Amino acid sequence: MAVNAWNTIYSTTLSSDQSSIDITSIPNTYTDLVAIIYCRGTRSAADAELLFTINGDSGANYEIGRGNGASGTFYSNIYTGQSNISLGNTAASNTGTIAYTAIELHINNYATTGKYRSVIAYSTEPQVNVAGWRMGVWKNTADAINRITFTSELGNHAAGTTITLYGLKAA
Repeated sequence: MAVNAWNTIYSTTLSSDQSSIDITSIPNTYTDLVAIIYCRGTRSAADAELLFTINGDSGANYEIGRGNGASGTFYSNIYTGQSNISLGNTAASNTGTIAYTAIELHINNYATTGKYRSVIAYSTEPQVNVAGWRMGVWKNTADAINRITFTSELGNHAAGTTITLYGLKAA
């Protein structure tokens, strides 16, 4: 049986608060990318969305389907013509240093051109006991993905935030 190998492309743990995390020069030698993210925001009163863009593209080239569920309640929305993709809510700084949002992001066929690229993200928000999912599409068909940038909707990424990006090779 063939095994897909997870190869670390990038890894960081923030030692201080930062407004963005920019991963550049992503090699095109893999079929898919997976990012494992543990994040907190600096906003004290409430959580904020963790956003990401591809190749510096902040045009209206993204579509997002999203859903969240907690305590038996579920909601979902679809957004078109967006300038980024939301991956989920980051834990707020008033939750102390132990609460982090966990997000697993999959970017399929990132090195291809000529078609839309899809993303899937799963998240947990420990401060409010919410699980969420996001499915998105980057509608640029001309360029392979070689850069992804993570920003916060409000505030910064807090010190201690960790992002590891893996490349996966299909067997």
